[in-house]
Amino acid sequence: MARIVRVAMLAALTAVLITGCAGTPARSPRPGPDWSRGTKVGECAVNGTIALCPEAAGRTIHLAWPEATEEGDRIHYARLDSQARLSADRALPIAVRSPLQVYLLPDGAGGLILCYLSGIGESRRLYAAHLDAEGALLSEPEEVSQTGLAVDEYAARATDGGIDIFWSNNGYHTRGIYHLRLDLAGRVLAPSKLVVEKGISPHFQADRSGRLHLTWVYEPGHGEEHILYAEFDSERRETSQATLLGRFALSSSATRFGPVLGLSREQVHVVWAWEHLASGATTTAGEAECRYASFPIGDPDAAHERPLALPPAPQPRYAPASGAFAYSELAPLGGGTSALIYMPGFAPGQHDEAVLAVSYAVSDRSGSGMRVGAVYLEGDEPRGYQAAAAARRVAVRPVLAADGTGQLHLAWLQPAGFRRYHVYYASTAPEARTALGRPGSDDVLAAVYAAAWLLARAASMLPIAIVWLFLPFVWLIIYLFARIEGELSRRGPRIALAVAIILYVISKFFIFPSGFVEAAPLIDRLPAAVAGVYLLALPTAIAAFTMGSAYVNHLDDRTGSIEVGKLADLVVLSDDLFELDSPARARVLLTLVGGRVVYEAEDSGL
Repeated sequence: MARIVRVAMLAALTAVLITGCAGTPARSPRPGPDWSRGTKVGECAVNGTIALCPEAAGRTIHLAWPEATEEGDRIHYARLDSQARLSADRALPIAVRSPLQVYLLPDGAGGLILCYLSGIGESRRLYAAHLDAEGALLSEPEEVSQTGLAVDEYAARATDGGIDIFWSNNGYHTRGIYHLRLDLAGRVLAPSKLVVEKGISPHFQADRSGRLHLTWVYEPGHGEEHILYAEFDSERRETSQATLLGRFALSSSATRFGPVLGLSREQVHVVWAWEHLASGATTTAGEAECRYASFPIGDPDAAHERPLALPPAPQPRYAPASGAFAYSELAPLGGGTSALIYMPGFAPGQHDEAVLAVSYAVSDRSGSGMRVGAVYLEGDEPRGYQAAAAARRVAVRPVLAADGTGQLHLAWLQPAGFRRYHVYYASTAPEARTALGRPGSDDVLAAVYAAAWLLARAASMLPIAIVWLFLPFVWLIIYLFARIEGELSRRGPRIALAVAIILYVISKFFIFPSGFVEAAPLIDRLPAAVAGVYLLALPTAIAAFTMGSAYVNHLDDRTGSIEVGKLADLVVLSDDLFELDSPARARVLLTLVGGRVVYEAEDSGL
């Protein structure tokens, strides 16, 4: 037995070493229905946004992201085909410094407009360049902000009038939101104009009629955050009367994400989140809250904010569903709230449904991890959600886009070491799902790693198991010494076994008081309607099986007396034990096992 344990531990250690040296798998785990697995398409050294732009037919997907290398800062460009295979992968020949917030926007003729921030602090400016369908430069980058102010945040969208951009300077004395319009070659068509005084963090979408819907943050005092909304008149370049959608207190040890704005057929949806970086009286480091407000287009006064709550279950409970996008199942929101929901981002444009990507934490008895959720919104309440991407550790900065066929495309980052992030891509497109669903060597490594980790976790439970087995074990030893009887055909041993089981259950309850019942195996895989019955039935079934086994082992229909039809397992002695002064005086004359003679004394006389 000891040899087997040593071999198993050596195999587990070898597997951990092999998988640990293999790096992050090329593909992420399958998240759930309708979504492909994620495939690694690149690596960057900046925890920043990824540019994602699928062509209308969904046959080509363009990506770009900022990165820092030993050769210097640069912007990396990648192009994928419909099966998520790289057809282009190179650094763009652009001189940049600490690039951030990269966008790729369609120029309407198969090419792309590249927008990005370059510079540090007060020297950070907004630039634009024109690329062809292969990602080659058609024009040199041009600074388009042109105000002499630093650009801290911005949002860009392709609209009927060209490329609309809202950007903000977040300086205490100079803060404000500016509007800028480029033509479809990336040249300035309408220069930067201040449109919202004291506003920061702009985000917007264009609806099908061409109206622009704008949301931003206003800070009336230290630590106070107001989320505002207004429509934007593109001709006059002015906003309508601002409407307050929500407010919250943001401490110095927290960071905000958003607000971001999405459009469904008749509704406007605005989402924002904040993460606590340190623990306080009412907060815990590493937790994040997410809230949203929805209202009919043209009626922002009808908005009221509420929390966006995704369950922490790794395996959502899906039900059949259909809608504007390519999904067949959705899981309802509710049934618990993840402690970490943040980094929201909507797919650009107006669709019959708005779809939002968020990063959120999941956990169960087998461990914890992160998912990227795709939340579908139509009216006031979300229709449901899907796990769109699964990460073994962390998944951040999700970016979502829809093509003209209703398929969704997703990119995100996964940390891979100090100042290293892997860029992943996934899709609902059938070709990508098929191509990325084929088993590969990374699956073998992942399975070996999972088995090794499970074995290590099981071994770590051994000391705890000894603790909860101690009391029943000691009780049985005391009973056997006191009564010297152990056959379960007798009432005494059966009662002793029942007491040992009760002691075992009590000991385990005191070790796991909060998760004793909820730790039932496979409880997270069952439908909600069955889970409650299962939680009650499982302990009852275990008790009935263990305590009832004392009666099952009685076997009084086959043993216990010498009768026709019962097992002939018996010993014939020379004397009656009850008439001797010592049982040792009796001699064994005959032994039968299964009806066969296995021993017979020479003078047995039988």
